[in-house]
Amino acid sequence: MTAVRREASNLARRREVVDIKASMQGAHADAIVVGTLASGSKLAEPEISRLYGVSRIVTCEVLLWLRCAALVDLKTNCGAAVAAPSREEAEARLHLASLTAADIAAAAAAGPDEIRQRAAAACEALAPRLRRDQHERTIALYLDLIGSMADTAAWPALAGQAHIAVGAAQLAMRANSCNAALEVLAVELGQAIERGCRESAAASVQHSYQAAGRIRRHVVYLDQRERPPLEQILGFALANATIPRSTTR
Repeated sequence: MTAVRREASNLARRREVVDIKASMQGAHADAIVVGTLASGSKLAEPEISRLYGVSRIVTCEVLLWLRCAALVDLKTNCGAAVAAPSREEAEARLHLASLTAADIAAAAAAGPDEIRQRAAAACEALAPRLRRDQHERTIALYLDLIGSMADTAAWPALAGQAHIAVGAAQLAMRANSCNAALEVLAVELGQAIERGCRESAAASVQHSYQAAGRIRRHVVYLDQRERPPLEQILGFALANATIPRSTTR
C-alpha cells in the first residue's frame, strides 16, 4: 500500500511539474513576443528556478523549448538570452509567418458564419487599442486571433505552431525596427473574413508581412549609413506607397 501511495505521489508531482513547465514556457514566450523582455536580455537559470520553485533541469528544458521556438539564444559559457535575430533571419521568419498566418486566415474566411463573425469582431477590436498606443496588448491580441482562427477552422494542431511562427516574426521585426502595420492588417483582414473571401484574407496577411520586409530593407540603408541618390530614395518611397483604393466603379 505504501508503494502505491508513493507512486501516486510521484505521479501527482510529475503532473505538477508538467503544468509548471507549460506555465513557464507561456509566460516567457509572451513576455518576449510583446517586448517586455527585450532582445539581448539575459535569462538567468538560478533566478528562474527560484522564482518557480523548480530544479535547474526543468528550467533548462524550458529554455531549450524557447530556443526551438526561435525566441532565445543559448551559447556555451554565456547562458541564455532573448534572441536578437539578424536581418537575414528576420526575413526568413517573416516569410514563414506570412505563409502560416495567411493559410489560417483563408480557412477562417471560408468557415461558418459564426466563426467569421467572431474573427471579424476580434479584428475590429485591434484598431482602437493601437490608436491608444497599447502596442504590447495589441500584439498579444493578434497572436490570440491567429490561434483562435486556427482552432475554429478545425486546425487545432496548427494553432500552437502558428503562435510560435507569428511570435518569432514579431520578435524579429522589433529587433530590426520593422514592425508590420497591424492596424491596416486588422481592418483589411476583418473585412475579408466578414465577406467570406479566402483570397483577400490570405492576401491581407501576406501584404502586411511583405510591407514589413520592404521597411526592413530601407532600415538597412540607415543602419549602414549609406547615402543612396535622391532619385533612388524617391523611387523607393513611390514603389512602397499605399495607393488609396477608389470606391467608385
